[in-house]
Amino acid sequence: MLYTIMDNNNDNIRPPDSVITERLIDYNDTFRDLNSELNTAIEMSKNEYNLLQEQEQQSRQRKFHNIKKQINKIILFDRPNLRYYELILTIIEMFELCLINQYNITNENEYMNIFKILKSIRLPNNEIEEIKKLIIYI
Repeated sequence: MLYTIMDNNNDNIRPPDSVITERLIDYNDTFRDLNSELNTAIEMSKNEYNLLQEQEQQSRQRKFHNIKKQINKIILFDRPNLRYYELILTIIEMFELCLINQYNITNENEYMNIFKILKSIRLPNNEIEEIKKLIIYI
């Protein structure tokens, strides 16, 4: 008797609905358009960043141009101070390449010798002040 009840219930179950596939939006076109817009925005952002970096680097190069020019002239004649000239040029080059914003020196004698040499070149005071902001004794 139990089997007959179950069999009767199976007869009352309706068959499943057929599958309906609908698309309100064409996904491929929408995502292709969004991807294109995103790539364009990324490219514009990269270009803007590269332009700002280039402008900053050019600004940094102009800042110590005169000092570099003077040192490169004197370095040929003043061999005893070659080490200091090379250090100054290296610090300036690292600054121009945006690798550093300041150079910290812990040896007071070295710091004093660098600025003694720079003053002997007879650079304008504003350029000496600028390089003092770059080379710092701590």
